[in-house]
Amino acid sequence: ALKKQDIGRMKLGGKLELKDFELKDTAKDFDFLGNATFRFRDNETLQAQMDVRKLVLRSRFLSSDIERLVANVSSTNPQDTNRIVSLQCDMEVSKLRASMGDSIKLYSARANAQAALGPQGVDVTKPAIDFSLRADSLFFSAAGTRMAMNVAGIKMKADKLNDSLWMPKGIVGFNRLRFRTPEFGLPIRMSKTAVTVDGPKITLKNASVRIGRSNMTATGDMMGVYRAMTKGEKLTAHLSLTSDLIDCNQLINSLSFPEDTTEVLTDSVPSEMKLFVIPRNIDFELQTDLKKVIFEKMLFENVHGAVDIKNQAIHLEDLSMRALDADMKAVMVYKAGS
Repeated sequence: ALKKQDIGRMKLGGKLELKDFELKDTAKDFDFLGNATFRFRDNETLQAQMDVRKLVLRSRFLSSDIERLVANVSSTNPQDTNRIVSLQCDMEVSKLRASMGDSIKLYSARANAQAALGPQGVDVTKPAIDFSLRADSLFFSAAGTRMAMNVAGIKMKADKLNDSLWMPKGIVGFNRLRFRTPEFGLPIRMSKTAVTVDGPKITLKNASVRIGRSNMTATGDMMGVYRAMTKGEKLTAHLSLTSDLIDCNQLINSLSFPEDTTEVLTDSVPSEMKLFVIPRNIDFELQTDLKKVIFEKMLFENVHGAVDIKNQAIHLEDLSMRALDADMKAVMVYKAGS
């Protein structure tokens, strides 16, 4: 096979035009269709320009449509053959649609991206990837969970640890974010913020969140967000929360009736409060500073203290508050059977 042959060094020069180019592999359910122009400089390193006017990819694992892709690719020529070759790529993409399997989908109207492949500092035989992206809009869905970001920016670096594991680090920022999951009846909205990613850990700093009538600002760490979204695995968090208003009636309704968003939005104080079950994969430790909390027909003010959500239960530990014109402290465990 060609891929097993040592063909030595190659020099590429000239121009290649592809019109309605199609590549198929029926055995592996692979189909590629595209219109593109490629230009190569005649030297010993890869120096190429690519202008793709249409790209359609269909395969068993990945499907993608791109209306326009402009890219410049360049590489170095290291003397050490064990060293990972450095490769740089600048891209401009219009109307990107991609899907993986039946559940994961991605769409971007317009995006600019830079990607670089090179050797790791510690081990030059292992690759590292630097990636940055700015998109006017970015939409993502996975297993019923939907997320939309306006003016999104991503700057990431990922080191390869083994054949199947990469460790990402970087920052994800956006002007606005809207997040919806089938287990929760209300959309979650976030205003302009930046999130730091370090492997499976996500760090929030003064992230402003609005859920229905409730608002909060969160600072702290979360672990396992991606696996919780895609595989239902455990989501852990250590957060400090401040808020002007938490409407427990509306939030509890959104957990109890995730499909009935009309009732969630209109009925803040239901005639009969339903028991709600804490999701099994939630493990949160919260430090709270809340100005107002509404629960059934009670109003609690100046709520301070620790709230733990784990093992499908809510633990209130020495929570101080003011209600019924009196200062009080609460210690409580809430759990409802599934």
